[in-house]
Amino acid sequence: PYFLNSAATTNGALVITGTSGLAFLHATNTGATVAFVKLYNKATAPTVGTDVPEMIIPVPAAVSGVPGVVTITSFIGARFALGLGIAVTGGVADNDTTAVAAGQVKVKISRTT
Repeated sequence: PYFLNSAATTNGALVITGTSGLAFLHATNTGATVAFVKLYNKATAPTVGTDVPEMIIPVPAAVSGVPGVVTITSFIGARFALGLGIAVTGGVADNDTTAVAAGQVKVKISRTT
């Protein structure tokens, strides 16, 4: 499993190198606007704003103090042949570099090998 608690950045990180599958993703957003979890097929940490994500998952904004939530469960798994990278940004565009707030977005990932 992998857990990300957002820093006040774009949160680019390498989850694991080598072939991996995404089995489960759960994300919450306490912010007033939508946040975007971006997943990359890379053997190194993504360069957010330059590398093109393979998946962009919108996480809804909080409403009346209740965090927005997205949960993805895949029994087959989305495969990432090179490795699994992650970022969290405030904009949907592939090249977006809008930072989210510290602690705004929390992401839990389970993966297969």
